[in-house]
Amino acid sequence: MEGEEDAEEEEEEEEEEEEEEEEEEERRRKKNASLHTRHVQLQALVEKRILNLDYIRKVHEGGQYWLHTVLLSQNVIHHYVRSQVPSSRAIVFFHLGVSVSPLLEAPSALRPHPHSGGGSESAAVSEGEERRCSGKEECIAQLRSLAQLFEEMEYHTSTGALQAMKFLLAKSIDTPFPEQAPEEPINPRIFRFSNEVVFKNFGAPYIPFPLDYLEVLDSLCHTLALLYRQLGHRHAASLERDAALFEVLVKIDAKVKHHIINPIAKELTSLATRLAKQELEGWR
Repeated sequence: MEGEEDAEEEEEEEEEEEEEEEEEEERRRKKNASLHTRHVQLQALVEKRILNLDYIRKVHEGGQYWLHTVLLSQNVIHHYVRSQVPSSRAIVFFHLGVSVSPLLEAPSALRPHPHSGGGSESAAVSEGEERRCSGKEECIAQLRSLAQLFEEMEYHTSTGALQAMKFLLAKSIDTPFPEQAPEEPINPRIFRFSNEVVFKNFGAPYIPFPLDYLEVLDSLCHTLALLYRQLGHRHAASLERDAALFEVLVKIDAKVKHHIINPIAKELTSLATRLAKQELEGWR
C-alpha cells in the first residue's frame, strides 16, 4: 500500500511540474508576443514620423506636390509663410530646436538646459546628474527630459488665464532641480522655486534678430528626425521591453504632432485646396 501511495504522490508531483512548465511556457509566449507587437509599433511610429518630418521639410523648399495633388512652388511657399504663418512660430520652433538638441547627447540628458536661466541653475547641477547612464536608465533619462521639455514649452507659450492656472498648479520645490531616480514614474509637471517657475529642459534665450522661418523649420525637422532615429535604434530594446516607457514615447509623439505636424499640415492642405479651386475655376 505504501508503494502505491508513493507512486501516486510522484505522479501528482510530475503532473504539477508539467502544469507549471506549461504555464511558464505560456507566459513566455505572451511576453514574446507583446515584445513583437511593441517592436512593430515602435518601428512604424518612428518610420512614419521621420517620413512626415522629411516631407514637410522638402515641401517648404518649394517645387513639391502636397499630398500628390497640388504643386507648391517656392513663390507660393514664400507667400504662404509671409501671409499665414504666425510670427511667433519661428521663435517657438527655434526655442524647441535648441532645447531638443542637447538631449540627443543622451548621457547628459539629465542636465538642465544651458539656456534655461541664471548662474544659480548651473550651480545646482549635481554630480549625480553628470553620471553616465546606460541602457534602460539612459532611455528613461531621455524620455523624462523630453516629456518635461514639452510640459515647460506649453507653459511658456500659454497666455493669460491658462498660464495663471498652470502657475497656481505648479509644485513648489526646495531646490531648483531635484534629482529623480530612474525608478520614479515619468510624470512631467511645472515646478516653482522661490515663487518662480523653473525651466529645466526648455530654453528660451533672447533672440536679438529676426528669424528665417524656413531655415528654423528645416533645422527643427532635421533635429527631430535625428531624435526619432535615436529612439528607434539606440533605445529600441528598452522601449520594446517596457510598456510604460513605450506609452511615454507615444505621449511625446502626440505632442510633436499637436504642436508641429498638425498645424502645418492643416495650413498646407487649406492652401492646396484653395489653389486647386482657383485652377478649376480657370478652366471654366
